[in-house]
Amino acid sequence: MKLHIVKTNSGIRPVYKSDHQNYDKLASGEIYICEIKNDRNYKHHKKLFAIAKMIIANLPDENIWANKEPYALIKASEIELGYVEQEFKLNGECIIKAESINFENWSQDKFEGFYDKALPLWADKFGYTVNQLESNHDEYL
Repeated sequence: MKLHIVKTNSGIRPVYKSDHQNYDKLASGEIYICEIKNDRNYKHHKKLFAIAKMIIANLPDENIWANKEPYALIKASEIELGYVEQEFKLNGECIIKAESINFENWSQDKFEGFYDKALPLWADKFGYTVNQLESNHDEYL
């Protein structure tokens, strides 16, 4: 079970509704082992997806990326920028895959590094400036 928690002056409390539901399942007086780590910035994560969604939504139909999922653009960009992992088949053939952008897999610092490289890549490829990408994505959140 995973819980997002916040420390307050009166102790630790769950953050989201689903966390409250899971927290309520814990038995009083039982000892639990917890791993504490900072959460990634959810709003920053959503912003990346909103920018990718905005780009795709405004492409002409003949563009190869028109009507694709924002996640596909992010994954392709990970590969382009070298955020990859290698897997091997039994015959030794190497398969290159994008790393998982999952919250548990990337720290906020690593995510920011990718974000800071992806936006200039997208701006160049799709005819925007980085400032335009960061300033015009709100309706796609």
